[in-house]
Amino acid sequence: MLRRLSGLFACGLILALSTPVVAQEGPPPATPEEIAEARQIADMLIKGDEVSSYFTNITDNGVPTVRHSRSGLVCMFSGLDGSRVVIFPAQGGAAPGDDVGCLSRDETLGLDLTVYATRYVDEIPAEEVLASAAYAIEQRFQGAKPYEGDLSVVSVEGMESPLAAAYVYESVAGPMLTMALVSHRDGWSYKVRATGPAEDATVVSLMAGMTLIIGMGALDSEE
Repeated sequence: MLRRLSGLFACGLILALSTPVVAQEGPPPATPEEIAEARQIADMLIKGDEVSSYFTNITDNGVPTVRHSRSGLVCMFSGLDGSRVVIFPAQGGAAPGDDVGCLSRDETLGLDLTVYATRYVDEIPAEEVLASAAYAIEQRFQGAKPYEGDLSVVSVEGMESPLAAAYVYESVAGPMLTMALVSHRDGWSYKVRATGPAEDATVVSLMAGMTLIIGMGALDSEE
């Protein structure tokens, strides 16, 4: 079952689930040194003409953050390890730089996240994009079965709730939840893929939803 939560409520819930002390007292502001280090990491992630032509470093706190200039996709990273910005090859007449993604890894939660922004030459319904993502999951993780537990999907007032598909599969680390979220806006398709421990399904789904709405820049509209 999918539970819909507001973006701001989800922010607080994620903090409460992962860092209770920080949730109560609030995170300390980043120091100038921490901001400089975060900006350096972001610069390294978009280094090279292939990526820097399409992404800008917008880091203004202790979290490395970049933005895709065409779609407005915002990507946040916890560091260099497991992080990457990707420009996918243009296909079907699409313009170079119209299919991008950001990969990140949260070691504390054991969570892998990828957020994508794609502008298709021919408009493709969000339902079709989600079906394609679900098929890719089934092909990659043999034996994956639809997840039947509760998930919490983040939504923002004035924005349609994202479409979601979730599966569970067995790994050497134990049962894993892997899911996809899709939302369309202004001719762009935004998608998140998230994989983490099935026992932490609520956190995995919340993080996936927050990654999507932050990526779309939708959280600001709720403040």
